[in-house]
Amino acid sequence: MENRRSESNAGVRRGSACGVNGARIWADGADPVRPIRLHPALSAVHRLHPHPLVHLRELAQLATMENRYQPEDSRSWDIMADFATLALAAPQPYTFASVSDHGWAALAPCRWDADTATLERIERLDRGEVVLLRLQAAVEEETDIAVEIEAAGALQDEDLTEIAAKVRRMLKLDEDLSGFYARAQEHPTIGPTVRVGRGRLLRSPTLFEDTVKTICTTNITWSQTKAMVMRLVAALGDPYPGDPTRRAFPTAAQVAAAEPAFFDAAVRMGSVSYTH
Repeated sequence: MENRRSESNAGVRRGSACGVNGARIWADGADPVRPIRLHPALSAVHRLHPHPLVHLRELAQLATMENRYQPEDSRSWDIMADFATLALAAPQPYTFASVSDHGWAALAPCRWDADTATLERIERLDRGEVVLLRLQAAVEEETDIAVEIEAAGALQDEDLTEIAAKVRRMLKLDEDLSGFYARAQEHPTIGPTVRVGRGRLLRSPTLFEDTVKTICTTNITWSQTKAMVMRLVAALGDPYPGDPTRRAFPTAAQVAAAEPAFFDAAVRMGSVSYTH
């Protein structure tokens, strides 16, 4: 039987972030520290423990002691403006690894890292800000999913509410699948799989994105689908300020504004009559 838990956020952590050559240490909003420039040795330590909840204060203390190591060119430091972590509760049983049970995790603007069991996504917020979302199984008690958010601008409370709603839709956390689990857990083949919480396949934050991606799977190989979606995102999506090579999925308005021939020439989606 599926155990429905609270649909509200289990918690929010706020802070600022700084980093060197791609490695970052996070200033926890509950115990803030000033942005710190890290010695390369500390950056290496952080890369071994990239989750902001792992050894956060220890790294901050080390960085404080080592802050005499400054680069000659301060412009080489990559400083993000804002960071937050949402802790979301999920109905039980639930296994976060379910997001990799379907190919959507491999389609831009998502990236699935099997080694760390982390799903990354570049997301455009309603107000136009483009942020990086990093989803993992949460390590804190009483929560199931940690959603880390990196933003170049200050995050508003409305942004966090929007992101929480989008992630809950992506992971199908608010869908009542109790009937399915009650039947499937006794099945001799799929029972062991669903009993550990698999079954909630990943989808996009919007029906529009899911529809476009479904079109991109029609009469084509999977490798071509991935390439087609990547080209569409690269051509029309808004860039993420922290890494302009990564872009959000284009909005319906951005897609509608493109000339019909564009989808054949640039995205290679097929004939105009088929895609437009």
